[in-house]
Amino acid sequence: MPDVRPAVVSGLLHTSKDWSAYDPVAFETELANIELAATQTDDVDWSFSKYDNHISQLLDQHAPKRDDRRQPCRLACWFDIECHQQKKKTRHLEEVYRKTHLPQSRDNWQKALNGYRDLPRRKEQQYWNGRIGDTAAAQNPGSL
Repeated sequence: MPDVRPAVVSGLLHTSKDWSAYDPVAFETELANIELAATQTDDVDWSFSKYDNHISQLLDQHAPKRDDRRQPCRLACWFDIECHQQKKKTRHLEEVYRKTHLPQSRDNWQKALNGYRDLPRRKEQQYWNGRIGDTAAAQNPGSL
């Protein structure tokens, strides 16, 4: 049996905005008072740069960034790279169908979806059959 280890979603540190104290009226007031609102220029790059800087500063002021620690999420032991790729392919085909609404796209998506539904079940069954058939696990059922 191949070496199958649980996949771990990487990243323990998550950065987000603290919107709890956000005041949209104060934000709108300060946004109206920025230099860009009073400046007339034809230089689009300068205007965009100024606007981006001001918006970033205002957002950092009104909704400061905070770092949260998150526990990694362990995936099922049998959910390997093959399952991941099949799921990704299925989602892509669903996206194609939702954009085009073509019958052929729907058929392709449905075939991939049916194949994906069977794959994790088959992988899970293979995993547990392999674990149960393992001699160490047969001698110590608690290790399952």
